Amino acid sequence: MEIETADITLTGDRQNNQDRLTLMVGDKTVMLGVADGMGGHSDGALAAETAVRAWSAAFKSSGKLLRAPVKFLEHAMHRAHRKVAELAEGVSQEKAPGTTGVLALINNGKVRWIHAGDSRAYLFRDGRIRRRSRDHSVVDELLNRGQINDEEALSHPMRHYVDSCLGGPEGEPALRLRRRLSLRPRDIVLLCSDGFWGALDMEAAARTLCEAKDLDAGLTALAEQAAKNAAPDSDNITAVAVRWLAPE
Repeated sequence: MEIETADITLTGDRQNNQDRLTLMVGDKTVMLGVADGMGGHSDGALAAETAVRAWSAAFKSSGKLLRAPVKFLEHAMHRAHRKVAELAEGVSQEKAPGTTGVLALINNGKVRWIHAGDSRAYLFRDGRIRRRSRDHSVVDELLNRGQINDEEALSHPMRHYVDSCLGGPEGEPALRLRRRLSLRPRDIVLLCSDGFWGALDMEAAARTLCEAKDLDAGLTALAEQAAKNAAPDSDNITAVAVRWLAPE
């Protein structure tokens, strides 16, 4: 397979960066993921790091499981949840670490993704958003029902609250799985934290990234624009992208 990859993480205007990402390329499979440590929780950065390490370990030891992408994605997410939940042992519920998570697997010319929280997956095609994941949040539910518009969502008082995460005290996370999307040449799969998508016009971002001759330069420019747009209170900003060029 022929691909182009890029990733970026910025601290923004925060004191530290609680986002983490992974990008692993095998002979016939690519795994990419983003975790955003829960703001306000102790050790959010550790929770995100733990999730990413769990995904990476699952990929390295997956063997034949990669032939069943849905099972792999579910296995990797539940493994990450258990590892993050272990961090909460002996910690009060309100201080228990947690993290959002979005994980994607590309193989055989197809992409599937799974997520908990509001870190997102996008498929860009021909300069437009072809698909995106739906957040586990009150705000995204209101958007889906047409009760608020995109502009109102940006200032909604519940915009930073999520209904599902890895390591949460509620137990196993509610996961949303995108079962299969076939890729066409020059399609872009993008995963990102809310500090990235929340500070950008993502339709414009799709055009910018699809038109970029260099994916890494295009992604970096978008991340820097997100930081500028949200200043002086920009969140951590993280994104990882794969441009599908051709099969084997």
